[in-house]
Amino acid sequence: MQVHEAIEKVVTPELTIRNPVFRSFALTAGVLGLKMVANNLVVQTLRNMTNNFAYAEDRALFPAFWNALSGGNYTRRTKPEDKPTLPQQSELIPRLNAAAINDAVNVPIFLLLSFTWILVAKPSEETAAKVFGTFVASRLVHVFSFVARVQPFRVLSYLTGAGATGYVAGCLLKAVYYNS
Repeated sequence: MQVHEAIEKVVTPELTIRNPVFRSFALTAGVLGLKMVANNLVVQTLRNMTNNFAYAEDRALFPAFWNALSGGNYTRRTKPEDKPTLPQQSELIPRLNAAAINDAVNVPIFLLLSFTWILVAKPSEETAAKVFGTFVASRLVHVFSFVARVQPFRVLSYLTGAGATGYVAGCLLKAVYYNS
């Protein structure tokens, strides 16, 4: 018995990768999740490179951690002039953190509404792909325009993502209202 066959016996067919709409949803969730993880890894890397930690216990832990990994070759930078210079160093970490918070607010809502939309409204493959692609593109443009300090692209990408979320919510409510 194939894994797909076993899953289909337990899970409704709408929630398998054989459903092109659910496949688009799964791809969307994966890309957005990877983007959010990458954002956090970039922030942590910048913090390590600049010895710019948010909390004193992190400043104490990470040199010890890196010494353990490097066999004692890590030297803690204590003087400001010893820190490597990064463009907009003082502003980059807070901007990436703000983008991560914005993702933490918007992405889960979109994914939850989209999952429910797939189950209740059963959108066409084309419509779902367009909505999911629009949302993913808007989130990618949003984080890049946030870091690069580019307006009006940041607000336009945010509004595009909010529009995609609103569209999904509207379709979901319409399906619930007309099918009850």
